[in-house]
Amino acid sequence: FYASHRGELSGVFRAVQIAPVWRAERPQKGRYRQFMQCDIDIMGDASSRAEAELISATLDVLDALGLSGASVRINDRRALDALLDVFGFPEADRPGVLITIDKLDKIGPSGVAAELRERGSAASSVDALEAFIAGFEKPTDPFGAAQIRALLPAGIPDEIVEHLVGIGEAVSAARGGAPLEFDPFLVRGMGYYTGTIFEIAHPDVSYSLGGGGRYDGMIGRFLGQDVPAVGFSIGFERIVDLVQIADDAQSRSVVLVHDKDVPVAELLAHKARLVADGARVRLEQRPRNLKGVLDRAESDGYTSFATMSAGQDELEIKPLG
Repeated sequence: FYASHRGELSGVFRAVQIAPVWRAERPQKGRYRQFMQCDIDIMGDASSRAEAELISATLDVLDALGLSGASVRINDRRALDALLDVFGFPEADRPGVLITIDKLDKIGPSGVAAELRERGSAASSVDALEAFIAGFEKPTDPFGAAQIRALLPAGIPDEIVEHLVGIGEAVSAARGGAPLEFDPFLVRGMGYYTGTIFEIAHPDVSYSLGGGGRYDGMIGRFLGQDVPAVGFSIGFERIVDLVQIADDAQSRSVVLVHDKDVPVAELLAHKARLVADGARVRLEQRPRNLKGVLDRAESDGYTSFATMSAGQDELEIKPLG
């Protein structure tokens, strides 16, 4: 879209899109072959401001949903490339090496080393990487240049560190703190990433809630010239699995049992008033056995009920149970 309409768009273009996506996947909890993805992207901005905007917006969404405790793991594909260069991996081998490193959480340092040896990587390079991974300790210092430098071997270009630090400073200024964690082993398997990469971590689940990164080379495939671009995506189903209905909303969940002759307009007017007050409302026509309806509603999580006849102005809401 950007490549086709660039002449009509502003210099820095911001896009929001929510749509289904598909991937080859072994279905399991939190991983689906088809799922809804919520994307935000910024194109035309090569500065750290773009990443900071996206990360801040994503964390704001999680806060609004009540998902406290989330953090953002962050790395840079250029840092990964420099890391592999320091350890002596040839440039032609690095895409395959990154695929193996991306399995670190599943197979551990020894598994990564074994797979790299099977791939034919030089023993000295594999030994150096294995020792680096084995000696890694999660950062305790606040996110910044000191933390990043402490977690990387010498030889990583200053511009990469400065870009990451700029993101952290901007997010911290916007939110009064930056829950960012530098992870030198974060890969994100997509081959189109060219710079910063990030994922959302949450203490309640082992998988990420979303992720993204900078893909400065993708639009250039259509335009013939590179355009800076970066995006962040949240997996809708993964968020739904974690979001809990607040206790106060649960306490205002009402089953409205009405007589058969109550006009629909009256029913919806009462329902609208309850919903506007924050209640969750279910409409049920009054049966002969009222107890069965109320028992089912209580098992579904409803906490109160009211009965309604035609022309009734006020509802008396009573507790269930």
